[in-house]
Amino acid sequence: MSLIESGSVRKYLLYAIGEILLVMIGILLALQINNWNQDRIDRHKAELLLKEINSEFLINKKELTNTLRQYKRAYEKLGDIVKSFPLENNRNLIDSLAFYLQGSNTIRDADLSEGSISSLINSSEFEIISNPELRTLLIQWKDLVSDYQKAEAATIKFTMEQYFPYLDEHIPYPYHEGIKESRIDLSFLSSVKFENMIKRRRAYIGTMLSIAEGDNGKLINAIDRVIELSAPINQ
Repeated sequence: MSLIESGSVRKYLLYAIGEILLVMIGILLALQINNWNQDRIDRHKAELLLKEINSEFLINKKELTNTLRQYKRAYEKLGDIVKSFPLENNRNLIDSLAFYLQGSNTIRDADLSEGSISSLINSSEFEIISNPELRTLLIQWKDLVSDYQKAEAATIKFTMEQYFPYLDEHIPYPYHEGIKESRIDLSFLSSVKFENMIKRRRAYIGTMLSIAEGDNGKLINAIDRVIELSAPINQ
Protein backbone atom coordinates (compact mmCIF):
# COMPACT_ATOMS: atom_id res chain seq x y z
CA MET A 1 0.00 0.00 0.00
CA SER A 2 2.86 2.36 0.82
CA LEU A 3 4.46 1.77 -2.58
CA ILE A 4 1.23 2.66 -4.31
CA GLU A 5 0.91 5.78 -2.20
CA SER A 6 4.57 6.67 -2.81
CA GLY A 7 4.09 6.32 -6.57
CA SER A 8 0.98 8.48 -6.42
CA VAL A 9 2.85 11.19 -4.51
CA ARG A 10 5.64 11.20 -7.06
CA LYS A 11 3.16 11.52 -9.89
CA TYR A 12 1.39 14.33 -8.07
CA LEU A 13 4.66 16.16 -7.43
CA LEU A 14 5.72 15.81 -11.04
CA TYR A 15 2.33 17.05 -12.16
CA ALA A 16 2.49 20.00 -9.76
CA ILE A 17 5.99 20.89 -10.88
CA GLY A 18 4.88 20.69 -14.49
CA GLU A 19 1.95 22.98 -13.75
CA ILE A 20 4.26 25.47 -12.02
CA LEU A 21 6.67 25.40 -14.94
CA LEU A 22 3.83 25.99 -17.38
CA VAL A 23 2.61 28.94 -15.31
CA MET A 24 6.13 30.39 -15.11
CA ILE A 25 6.65 29.96 -18.85
CA GLY A 26 3.30 31.65 -19.46
CA ILE A 27 4.27 34.56 -17.23
CA LEU A 28 7.66 34.93 -18.93
CA LEU A 29 6.01 34.86 -22.37
CA ALA A 30 3.49 37.46 -21.26
CA LEU A 31 6.26 39.69 -19.92
CA GLN A 32 8.24 39.26 -23.13
CA ILE A 33 5.22 40.13 -25.26
CA ASN A 34 4.57 43.15 -23.04
CA ASN A 35 8.21 44.25 -23.45
CA TRP A 36 7.96 43.84 -27.21
CA ASN A 37 4.80 45.93 -27.27
CA GLN A 38 6.38 48.62 -25.06
CA ASP A 39 9.48 48.72 -27.24
CA ARG A 40 7.30 49.11 -30.30
CA ILE A 41 5.36 51.93 -28.64
CA ASP A 42 8.60 53.63 -27.54
CA ARG A 43 10.09 53.35 -31.04
CA HIS A 44 6.96 54.90 -32.51
CA LYS A 45 7.05 57.74 -29.95
CA ALA A 46 10.76 58.29 -30.64
CA GLU A 47 10.10 58.50 -34.38
CA LEU A 48 7.37 61.09 -33.82
CA LEU A 49 9.57 63.12 -31.45
CA LEU A 50 12.51 63.06 -33.84
CA LYS A 51 10.27 64.12 -36.70
CA GLU A 52 8.99 67.07 -34.65
CA ILE A 53 12.51 68.07 -33.60
CA ASN A 54 13.80 67.77 -37.16
CA SER A 55 11.00 69.97 -38.53
CA GLU A 56 11.52 72.59 -35.83
CA PHE A 57 15.27 72.79 -36.42
CA LEU A 58 14.88 73.02 -40.19
CA ILE A 59 12.70 76.08 -39.56
CA ASN A 60 15.23 77.43 -37.05
CA LYS A 61 18.05 77.05 -39.56
CA LYS A 62 16.11 78.89 -42.26
CA GLU A 63 15.19 81.70 -39.87
CA LEU A 64 18.71 82.11 -38.52
CA THR A 65 20.33 81.85 -41.95
CA ASN A 66 18.08 84.58 -43.37
CA THR A 67 18.74 86.83 -40.38
CA LEU A 68 22.51 86.35 -40.46
CA ARG A 69 22.61 86.94 -44.22
CA GLN A 70 21.19 90.43 -43.71
CA TYR A 71 23.49 91.20 -40.80
CA LYS A 72 26.52 89.99 -42.75
CA ARG A 73 25.67 92.44 -45.50
CA ALA A 74 25.37 95.24 -42.94
CA TYR A 75 28.69 94.21 -41.38
CA GLU A 76 30.43 94.37 -44.77
CA LYS A 77 28.93 97.76 -45.67
CA LEU A 78 29.85 99.22 -42.30
CA GLY A 79 33.34 97.85 -42.87
CA ASP A 80 33.51 99.74 -46.16
CA ILE A 81 32.65 102.96 -44.32
CA VAL A 82 35.28 102.23 -41.66
CA LYS A 83 37.91 101.79 -44.39
CA SER A 84 37.10 105.31 -45.60
CA PHE A 85 37.75 106.97 -42.24
CA PRO A 86 38.56 109.72 -41.64
CA LEU A 87 35.86 111.08 -43.93
CA GLU A 88 36.28 114.48 -45.49
CA ASN A 89 33.56 117.10 -45.43
CA ASN A 90 32.75 117.09 -49.14
CA ARG A 91 30.12 115.75 -51.49
CA ASN A 92 32.43 113.56 -53.51
CA LEU A 93 31.78 110.75 -51.02
CA ILE A 94 28.02 111.00 -51.03
CA ASP A 95 27.20 108.39 -53.68
CA SER A 96 29.42 105.72 -52.16
CA LEU A 97 28.32 106.60 -48.62
CA ALA A 98 24.68 106.42 -49.67
CA PHE A 99 25.32 102.95 -51.09
CA TYR A 100 26.96 101.78 -47.88
CA LEU A 101 24.22 103.21 -45.68
CA GLN A 102 21.53 101.45 -47.72
CA GLY A 103 22.97 98.06 -46.86
CA SER A 104 24.05 98.77 -43.30
CA ASN A 105 20.80 99.56 -41.50
CA THR A 106 19.42 96.04 -41.08
CA ILE A 107 17.61 95.43 -37.83
CA ARG A 108 16.04 92.03 -37.36
CA ASP A 109 15.67 89.38 -34.67
CA ALA A 110 15.76 85.66 -35.41
CA ASP A 111 12.64 83.94 -34.11
CA LEU A 112 14.22 80.70 -32.95
CA SER A 113 11.81 78.09 -31.61
CA GLU A 114 12.49 75.75 -28.73
CA GLY A 115 8.94 74.61 -27.99
CA SER A 116 9.39 70.91 -28.69
CA ILE A 117 12.63 70.81 -26.72
CA SER A 118 11.29 72.59 -23.63
CA SER A 119 8.31 70.29 -23.34
CA LEU A 120 10.41 67.22 -24.12
CA ILE A 121 13.21 67.83 -21.60
CA ASN A 122 10.70 68.34 -18.81
CA SER A 123 8.95 65.05 -19.52
CA SER A 124 9.76 61.37 -18.99
CA GLU A 125 9.74 60.87 -22.77
CA PHE A 126 13.15 62.54 -23.09
CA GLU A 127 14.88 59.22 -22.34
CA ILE A 128 13.15 57.67 -25.34
CA ILE A 129 15.72 59.46 -27.50
CA SER A 130 18.49 56.87 -27.56
CA ASN A 131 21.29 58.93 -29.15
CA PRO A 132 23.35 60.47 -26.32
CA GLU A 133 24.87 63.17 -28.56
CA LEU A 134 21.44 64.33 -29.63
CA ARG A 135 20.24 64.43 -26.02
CA THR A 136 23.26 66.53 -25.07
CA LEU A 137 22.69 68.97 -27.94
CA LEU A 138 19.05 69.39 -27.00
CA ILE A 139 19.97 70.06 -23.37
CA GLN A 140 22.56 72.66 -24.46
CA TRP A 141 20.24 74.33 -26.98
CA LYS A 142 18.66 76.77 -24.53
CA ASP A 143 22.04 78.13 -23.44
CA LEU A 144 23.29 78.39 -27.02
CA VAL A 145 20.20 80.32 -28.08
CA SER A 146 20.41 82.52 -24.98
CA ASP A 147 24.00 83.58 -25.79
CA TYR A 148 23.04 84.50 -29.34
CA GLN A 149 19.84 86.29 -28.35
CA LYS A 150 21.68 88.39 -25.78
CA ALA A 151 24.13 89.56 -28.45
CA GLU A 152 21.28 90.15 -30.89
CA ALA A 153 19.29 92.12 -28.31
CA ALA A 154 22.34 94.26 -27.49
CA THR A 155 22.79 95.01 -31.20
CA ILE A 156 19.15 96.00 -31.62
CA LYS A 157 19.18 98.09 -28.41
CA PHE A 158 22.23 100.08 -29.49
CA THR A 159 20.84 100.56 -32.99
CA MET A 160 17.42 101.73 -31.83
CA GLU A 161 18.53 103.87 -28.88
CA GLN A 162 21.76 105.41 -30.16
CA TYR A 163 22.62 104.71 -33.80
CA PHE A 164 19.30 105.56 -35.46
CA PRO A 165 18.61 108.62 -33.25
CA TYR A 166 22.06 110.00 -34.12
CA LEU A 167 21.46 109.56 -37.85
CA ASP A 168 18.00 111.09 -37.44
CA GLU A 169 19.63 114.28 -36.17
CA HIS A 170 21.70 114.69 -39.32
CA ILE A 171 20.05 112.83 -42.20
CA PRO A 172 16.41 112.65 -43.38
CA TYR A 173 15.00 109.12 -43.51
CA PRO A 174 15.62 106.92 -45.47
CA TYR A 175 19.26 107.69 -44.80
CA HIS A 176 20.70 106.47 -48.09
CA GLU A 177 18.46 108.91 -49.94
CA GLY A 178 18.38 111.71 -47.37
CA ILE A 179 22.14 112.11 -47.32
CA LYS A 180 22.03 113.16 -50.96
CA GLU A 181 19.93 116.27 -50.20
CA SER A 182 21.75 119.54 -50.72
CA ARG A 183 20.39 121.00 -47.48
CA ILE A 184 22.34 118.50 -45.40
CA ASP A 185 25.28 119.81 -43.40
CA LEU A 186 27.97 117.20 -44.01
CA SER A 187 30.29 118.39 -41.27
CA PHE A 188 29.12 115.58 -38.99
CA LEU A 189 30.79 113.03 -41.31
CA SER A 190 34.23 114.09 -40.09
CA SER A 191 33.23 113.99 -36.43
CA VAL A 192 34.60 111.44 -33.97
CA LYS A 193 31.06 110.64 -32.85
CA PHE A 194 29.94 109.55 -36.33
CA GLU A 195 33.06 107.42 -36.67
CA ASN A 196 32.42 105.79 -33.28
CA MET A 197 28.76 105.15 -34.09
CA ILE A 198 29.70 103.25 -37.26
CA LYS A 199 32.46 101.28 -35.55
CA ARG A 200 30.33 100.38 -32.53
CA ARG A 201 27.39 99.15 -34.61
CA ARG A 202 29.78 97.03 -36.64
CA ALA A 203 31.34 95.65 -33.45
CA TYR A 204 27.93 94.68 -32.04
CA ILE A 205 27.04 92.87 -35.26
CA GLY A 206 30.45 91.21 -35.33
CA THR A 207 29.95 89.78 -31.85
CA MET A 208 26.57 88.41 -32.82
CA LEU A 209 27.92 86.79 -35.99
CA SER A 210 30.84 85.28 -34.09
CA ILE A 211 28.54 83.64 -31.55
CA ALA A 212 26.33 82.25 -34.29
CA GLU A 213 28.85 80.88 -36.74
CA GLY A 214 32.36 82.16 -36.07
CA ASP A 215 35.37 80.15 -34.94
CA ASN A 216 33.93 80.05 -31.43
CA GLY A 217 30.32 79.95 -32.54
CA LYS A 218 28.39 76.76 -31.93
CA LEU A 219 24.84 77.73 -32.80
CA ILE A 220 24.85 76.94 -36.52
CA ASN A 221 26.93 73.79 -35.93
CA ALA A 222 24.45 72.65 -33.28
CA ILE A 223 21.48 73.22 -35.58
CA ASP A 224 23.11 71.28 -38.41
CA ARG A 225 24.03 68.40 -36.12
CA VAL A 226 20.55 68.16 -34.58
CA ILE A 227 19.02 68.11 -38.07
CA GLU A 228 21.42 65.34 -39.06
CA LEU A 229 20.84 63.21 -35.96
CA SER A 230 17.05 63.61 -36.00
CA ALA A 231 16.59 62.94 -39.71
CA PRO A 232 14.53 59.86 -40.66
CA ILE A 233 16.69 56.81 -41.27
CA ASN A 234 15.34 56.35 -44.81
CA GLN A 235 16.53 59.81 -45.88
